[in-house]
Amino acid sequence: MEAKRVAIVQVCVDDRLDHAKIRAQVAEKLRTIHLSADRIILVNEIGGNFGANFRNTVDVFRSQGAQIVFCATLHHDDCGAAAAGRRQPLEQTIAEIAGYVAGEHLDCSVYAGEILTNTNEVTWR
Repeated sequence: MEAKRVAIVQVCVDDRLDHAKIRAQVAEKLRTIHLSADRIILVNEIGGNFGANFRNTVDVFRSQGAQIVFCATLHHDDCGAAAAGRRQPLEQTIAEIAGYVAGEHLDCSVYAGEILTNTNEVTWR
């Protein structure tokens, strides 16, 4: 069986974030950077912080022989976790994911962006 190509994107747990709309924009981003993925997985942690959900998702897919081809983190405006002081700065999340990707010897870059909560529009950095 051919290994699947997987994109993993870290987002907040906020229920106003429409995963289908975000996933479609990730697919468009993949096309613009000339990558393809069989699966686009959105993982959640409070505030979009890097955490166990991201690590566990990578572990599960790698154990199934998948190739992780894209990693990203997306923060959103009007974030309750940020208002409560629970969200890490985006630059810190990017650095933590990049460190994890390097430590796991994943052959992919780490992308980042922001989501406009009421429209779910992603703006990539």
